[in-house]
Amino acid sequence: MKKTWLAVGTLTVCACLMGTEAWAQRGIAHGRVVDENGQAVGGVTVTIEFQGGFERKYATKTDKKGAYTQIVTPGPYRLTAMKDGYQGAYLDHTIETGGRTTVPDLRITSQEKAIAAAIEKDAVLGPLKRAMELTEAGKLDEAETAYREVLAADPSVAEAHYNLGSIHLSRNELDAAAVEFGKVVELRPDSEQAYGALSRVYEQKGDVERAIDVMAKGVAVRPDDPRMRFDLGILYFNARRTEEAAAAFRKVETLDPKNSRIHYLLATLALNRGDVEEAVARLEKYLAISPEDAPDRDTAKGLLEQVRPAQTSEP
Repeated sequence: MKKTWLAVGTLTVCACLMGTEAWAQRGIAHGRVVDENGQAVGGVTVTIEFQGGFERKYATKTDKKGAYTQIVTPGPYRLTAMKDGYQGAYLDHTIETGGRTTVPDLRITSQEKAIAAAIEKDAVLGPLKRAMELTEAGKLDEAETAYREVLAADPSVAEAHYNLGSIHLSRNELDAAAVEFGKVVELRPDSEQAYGALSRVYEQKGDVERAIDVMAKGVAVRPDDPRMRFDLGILYFNARRTEEAAAAFRKVETLDPKNSRIHYLLATLALNRGDVEEAVARLEKYLAISPEDAPDRDTAKGLLEQVRPAQTSEP
């Protein structure tokens, strides 16, 4: 205890002797340590370690309100909270020059709660792993039962819903597949796979407009995803919504310039509306960048031979 008071006293004396300019080169780290319920935890050791390439470390403890304050040299730090009976935590934060920098809460978990959470996690992940192994082995009936056991314990396991949907899809049980893939969309609204799977189910059901609606919602969530944008373009293309298809493919061109197939599709759309000049340019581009084994290369060459004379004969 005496040693602590001596350290504080030394800091105080140094602060008094420093000029205003020297003091401005200091920073103050201030924050709290809380438990898993957001309640303050006192008596926690907070270590503040410099991350700027050389060793510099400070240590302090939280008060009864879970708060701590430490004067440091400004820069990037890793703050670590440790206390007996708790699972520690850390975060990285930069302490600014001059004044007080408020650090986000460090959240530690009681060991009892941490052990309970680990057991609960294992209770879900263990059966899920077993269900996935059954799926890989082709034992789909047993896998389905295993996935349903997982979901009975925790309905929020998106992987179980997705794999269950895939099993239904393999049996052509489209309504059941739609339900499971729809659950994945709810649980993981940014999942490319979920939107793609659900859209394909509706397409197989013959409900193309609903398939488009699903994929359009996915694109709204992930506007810079070229694969989702391409799939939406294909749905528009198949539904003969040509202007929307062209717009989707042109967007893909900016997001993924290496996608050669969009040029073939845009050439087809250009021919449908009588734009020979664009059709020729797109076909030439497609043939220039597409792989030699691309399925549409022979068709593209044939089309180009047909439309080039038409282009040259135009006034």
